[in-house]
Amino acid sequence: MIIVAATTLLFLIFVLLQNYSYSLLLRGVPYRVHVNGIRGKSSVTRYIAAIFRKADFITYAKTTGTQARIIDNEGNESEAPRNGSPNVNEQITIIKDFISKGAKSIVLECMAINPLYQEWLENKVIKSNISVITNVRTDHTDYMGDTLESIAKSLATTIPTNGILITGEENPDIINILKNKCEKNNTRMIVADKSTVSDEELNNFDYYTHKENIAIALEVAKIIGLERSKAMESMFNANPDPGNFKIKSIMYKNKNIAWANLFAINDKESFINVTKEIYSLYPKYTKVIILNNRFDRPSRVKLFTDIVTKEHPVNKIVTFGDFEEAVNKYAKNNGFNLNYVLNLGNSSRKKLIEGEELFDAIIESIKQKNILFVGAVNTHTEQADRLLEWMSNFDNNLQRLETKEALVNTSNNNLSSGKIGKNFNLRGTHE
Repeated sequence: MIIVAATTLLFLIFVLLQNYSYSLLLRGVPYRVHVNGIRGKSSVTRYIAAIFRKADFITYAKTTGTQARIIDNEGNESEAPRNGSPNVNEQITIIKDFISKGAKSIVLECMAINPLYQEWLENKVIKSNISVITNVRTDHTDYMGDTLESIAKSLATTIPTNGILITGEENPDIINILKNKCEKNNTRMIVADKSTVSDEELNNFDYYTHKENIAIALEVAKIIGLERSKAMESMFNANPDPGNFKIKSIMYKNKNIAWANLFAINDKESFINVTKEIYSLYPKYTKVIILNNRFDRPSRVKLFTDIVTKEHPVNKIVTFGDFEEAVNKYAKNNGFNLNYVLNLGNSSRKKLIEGEELFDAIIESIKQKNILFVGAVNTHTEQADRLLEWMSNFDNNLQRLETKEALVNTSNNNLSSGKIGKNFNLRGTHE
């Protein structure tokens, strides 16, 4: 018993010393920014990191959206190092690496969905002095609850103690929830005002972005004393996240095709707003939605099927990934003709075909000449990844493919707070 007790005591002392040493490392980084929220986290992480670099802080950042990326002090990117599946513990290793390289500002996108892990990342790992909650939308209801209020309380677990919270949220009830948590934590709350970002400034981005995201980053610029013009310049020049979508128009097998990758837009409100904008640009095109479902995101299956068959109907549905039988069931219950549903996911005999074959299978099932493809629901299924890989290599793999950039005047095509950029082209597109 004495040996067990002594071993336990030594282990506890070791853990305490490790925690103390780690805390000392963090104190050497003047600005530690933790970016949370439902939509826009990756873009905001990139904007804030760019602002710190512009202000001459040695800055390192990590995003965890469509592709987990490390952004160094020169703005160069690399894949986040991983052994196996994503794990919240990787943030500790990455922070230590950033500090070893002299980081004076660290910007991390929250990689946890479970509120318990979010809280652990904030209080034990990042210990931010600036926290961001971009917005509160209905998503990840299996972990955060099925109301905006419960989701807001979940996200509020990353509000720091004795720090600053910046949010782009506009709902007064949600703002009050965040405000109450800030008061408990002795943290100052800043509500970023999207109206301070002009349409002219927004149009300088050649991809879809939101005024709220820009406004949040501008509040960080104010905190560190960087001029607005320099802050805007840094954001214009920052690399967009792979999840920021653009549209590409192509001529393929005598069909005019427009492709919009919205795989990363996972909440109902954002998806409907963006697709309405896209549909208005292609009013005469047959609307084809790829419902890309994953076994670990079951709550989105009925939600998105209802959107595209009942609330915001399309002409044809293509299914990738899982839950294809459920999609067919929900679509049929909504009165959607199953002759216009093409299953190419994990229950299909074609589940293992390559990207070009997937694309051909979809094209051959559509008689119309003008087709608008929209990817929806989730990133990363085997079929979606193969399709995106093939699309990203059009010029190299398809000599016969004639591509052209669709140039669109966006001066009158803004959403209330977002924009599709002037130069549409193909991009892949949190979770």
